[in-house]
Amino acid sequence: MVFEGFQQSYVLILALIFGLLNISLVLWFLQTYGKVYQKIQTRFTLGLIIYFTYILILNLFLILILGFALTHVPILELQTTVQNLTIPNILFVVNLIQLLALIILFIVIRE
Repeated sequence: MVFEGFQQSYVLILALIFGLLNISLVLWFLQTYGKVYQKIQTRFTLGLIIYFTYILILNLFLILILGFALTHVPILELQTTVQNLTIPNILFVVNLIQLLALIILFIVIRE
């Protein structure tokens, strides 16, 4: 398992935090590209707006799932194992990778 030493509830909480950070960055990107699109209406900018809207919807969906899992589903029932990786571990890794990609894009755009 990716996080043998961690209890699965801690991994879910970390995944939730990464998801919330992702949403914050995506909202910043949407605001920035919305302003750019108002000035110069290009297909590239519109494509970025659509991309970030998709990422926002995805993250909101994942946050809802994680929030439900933390409040309503016992952790033992949530641990559906797929090749020794549990759902919380998979969500943790997905959100971490997505967060790192968004941070890199954030740094590049800010320069």
